Amino acid sequence: MQGRYVRIQLNTSDYLSLAEVQVFGGVNLGQGKTAAQSSTLPGTPGAGVAADGNTDGNFFDGSVTATNFEAIPWWQLDLGTSASISSVVVWNRTDCCADRLSDYWVFVSNTPFLANDNPATLQFRPGTFASHQTNAPNPSTAIAVAGQGRYVRVQLNNSNYLSLAEVQVIGTANSSSGGDIAMGKPAAESSILPGTPPAAVAVDGSTDGNFFDGSVTATNFETNPWWEVDLGASQTVNAVTIWNRTDCCNSRLSDYWVFVSNTPFLNSDTPATLAFRAATAGSHQTAAPSPSVTIPFGDQGRYIRVQLSGTGYLSLAEVQVAGQ
Repeated sequence: MQGRYVRIQLNTSDYLSLAEVQVFGGVNLGQGKTAAQSSTLPGTPGAGVAADGNTDGNFFDGSVTATNFEAIPWWQLDLGTSASISSVVVWNRTDCCADRLSDYWVFVSNTPFLANDNPATLQFRPGTFASHQTNAPNPSTAIAVAGQGRYVRVQLNNSNYLSLAEVQVIGTANSSSGGDIAMGKPAAESSILPGTPPAAVAVDGSTDGNFFDGSVTATNFETNPWWEVDLGASQTVNAVTIWNRTDCCNSRLSDYWVFVSNTPFLNSDTPATLAFRAATAGSHQTAAPSPSVTIPFGDQGRYIRVQLSGTGYLSLAEVQVAGQ
């Protein structure tokens, strides 16, 4: 919905304490885009009616999809290009049968979905956002994503009919650089573990986290190892998405910092000094991305650094920078 003012208010007498309030906005990127589904129940409209802008949930008004009764039916949308997605809003059928949508998944990815993909495999697929929903939308529910993706899928976790009144993909369209303003830009790291690819593979567009596929960086075992990218010019950095190694060792990335600045970083810089450096935005992360995490910024910067807080190997599958 549209709005300018946001309020959070207790319903009782107490102290109200908030660490942060983040408001993810954007437009519906899904309207009119190419939709498909696993099957179409005879006599019902096609998959496109769930991306036509009409949230009418009355099945007999002709704006609700329906698959056949089948195992793990799916509906999906192709946005045409990767975009920054803040949320996916799922609108349910309202005249009856709402409980059919009480056990389903929402997936977002830059990798196309296959007809035979299912929740058992997709929830663990690298580079794929997955959210398991166990309450039927009444009439709608918004699922926070805060990541990049081109393809959106809604898929039941069981055997049934899948009916959707509308699926809205809320986010912001890509800039002329394709959304990820770090892709292909010069990258460097504090050291390179012998036999591993250079720092540039973390801005090559591939989020593959399998180390042995050759798309994951690795420094030597050292104190405060770092990786960084130069965007070439100062830009508004809206968010940084970190993609972790997935075949093993993801806990190595469980205590690190992400810094954004217009001042170049020095080889000798550490989190202890950068965290307090003027005009440098920093975010301390204490949970390993699994497989990715998106960190909001909203700051100006040309240089992005990812740096461990302690001693270890620093491995990154990809670093995506959403900005303009």
